[in-house]
Amino acid sequence: MDQVISNIMEEFAQLYGIHPDAILRAQRAHAIDPEVHMAENWAVGGLADIHALGEPEIVQGIQELHSLEWKYCQSPQFTFSTHPTDEDPRLRPPFPQYLPSSTRVFLRVKSGAIISSQISTSANPEQADVQSERTGQILANRKLHEISDWSGVLAGSGAFDSQDEIQNVSSWLASKLGR
Repeated sequence: MDQVISNIMEEFAQLYGIHPDAILRAQRAHAIDPEVHMAENWAVGGLADIHALGEPEIVQGIQELHSLEWKYCQSPQFTFSTHPTDEDPRLRPPFPQYLPSSTRVFLRVKSGAIISSQISTSANPEQADVQSERTGQILANRKLHEISDWSGVLAGSGAFDSQDEIQNVSSWLASKLGR
């Protein structure tokens, strides 16, 4: 891991024209020496945890980095799909036994917001299209990290015939998406 961090520091230094001495000091500070080093036009260093946690701005930054808002809204666009797509033709793992094999989930998320979605369980193509359309409407522009009750969202779509079906899909989604 230290080598990965060192490589990232070197790449950053090259990208932004950082003085070579600064990068060497930064790598040393990261590895063994939590102190500040300075030269004419640069300063690098680190703080020990005990000192860093005494700085309100650092504590605020750490809290922000751990927030769901940061994790989801600062991430690039991503797609979560249970089936191969044109963009990602890889095979997917099988569903647990409590979900129908016809289940399809597709979520495209950008800056934390669901910009495209389809959720269906029906083996009947027409019914699956209706389910996908209804769930797509209710999920449009919702913040993924703000959905804490998938059962309520899916029930509100009116797309599914049974509460068991809603509960099974909701439990599976929560297990995959962290809620």
